[in-house]
Amino acid sequence: MQGKQITFTIPFYENEILLKKTVESVLAQSIPDWLLIISLDSKLSNEFISYLRRLNDNRISVIENESSNKGICGNWNNCIDSVESEYVTILHSDDELIPNYIVTMLEAMNEAPDNAFYFCAVKVIDINSQATFSFADKIKNYIKPNNSIVKLTGDNGLASLLKGCFIFCPSICYKTSVIKKYKFREKWKMVLDLDLYARLLFNGYSMYGTSKEAYRYRRHDNNQTAKLTKDFKRFDEEVLLYDDISRKAKKNGWKNTERVARNKTIIKLHLLFLVTKSAFLLNFKRCRQVLEYFLRLIKI
Repeated sequence: MQGKQITFTIPFYENEILLKKTVESVLAQSIPDWLLIISLDSKLSNEFISYLRRLNDNRISVIENESSNKGICGNWNNCIDSVESEYVTILHSDDELIPNYIVTMLEAMNEAPDNAFYFCAVKVIDINSQATFSFADKIKNYIKPNNSIVKLTGDNGLASLLKGCFIFCPSICYKTSVIKKYKFREKWKMVLDLDLYARLLFNGYSMYGTSKEAYRYRRHDNNQTAKLTKDFKRFDEEVLLYDDISRKAKKNGWKNTERVARNKTIIKLHLLFLVTKSAFLLNFKRCRQVLEYFLRLIKI
């Protein structure tokens, strides 16, 4: 596998209906030079296996998650281990590529070849693949830089991400040699991506993004983000990671990053939004739970 070929990897656990849409979005790419690897953390049904056989496409392969750490991190890293091409995209099994994804990534690579990874803008969709509104995503539009091209480096780059991570991690096309070296860390379930970005930036790598939409990111109640938000695990992880980054930034003399990580403003704003939302929906029990968590956080 030579040159700028992209391998799409799909870490799969559940929902074959959405997985089929994901596979079909790869098949619909305007450039046919790609590979697809589906890494299984559960078994495929006979019906889906028959579907793959009917495709009869030698660009598509299926592997088992051989990691000792079964779950998100283990399966993501299993995807990384399976790749031999120069670039890899870890495509979530409930999302869809827009047909111009490969073209968009190749354009970015040609414009700025010395980056660790490349990302694009996304279109947020619902369970039926229709455009949908999300307050969180609306906020991201205000947080992210207005430039058509975004290059993130060093202190300012990491501080920008900590103000509100505007990168949708499955839209990223990684340079395989870099992601194989760093991988995702097993200690996290929710903030694996932001932890990775921080480690790359601390180690001198840069990240390059375009405002072109080339990815469809699906919001629904059963995705991992929604599940971990309900029981506050996502916020527990975010607080721990921000504290870790704050300490390292202080040691490295990255003043902007240290200040933003210490203040945790975006985490506090998210919690206040959940308080307001719960009150509006007259869910006073949830409102009280979130408010108590927020008050504990601001005392830290």
